[in-house]
Amino acid sequence: LYFGAVDGGVDTGMDVVNFYAGATVPTPLEGLGVGVAYDYRANGLADSSYENAIGGYLVWQATEKLKLSARGEYATGSNGAYGFTQDGHTELFGLTTTVDYSLWANVISRLEFRWDRDLSGDGEFLNGTQENAASLALNVIYKF
Repeated sequence: LYFGAVDGGVDTGMDVVNFYAGATVPTPLEGLGVGVAYDYRANGLADSSYENAIGGYLVWQATEKLKLSARGEYATGSNGAYGFTQDGHTELFGLTTTVDYSLWANVISRLEFRWDRDLSGDGEFLNGTQENAASLALNVIYKF
């Protein structure tokens, strides 16, 4: 169980406040965990602006070196919260799948696919021209 709060923005003159809460729970199935997370930020862009997101995820440690995960997220925000907004309100949904493999000691390789959908119909992506966005990323990480 995690909880965090940050009250910042002193240098910008805005009272930016962030809250986070999350929990991960093992399941009766060996190597499988489920979790949920919630994020909220107030006054990040301007006074009375907000962004919030709730997500759920599954993580399966398939072998000692292979981990598979899936995450779904729903986010809302005020005008400009996540980029381009025409009507003053943003509503997004995202799905992410990850294959994580430990190549050698201290080295992780990660392949991730993410799909996002603008539920508010504004075409949030590519400066207001697209309602969907997809990305494919490959990371190789060395941990010191």
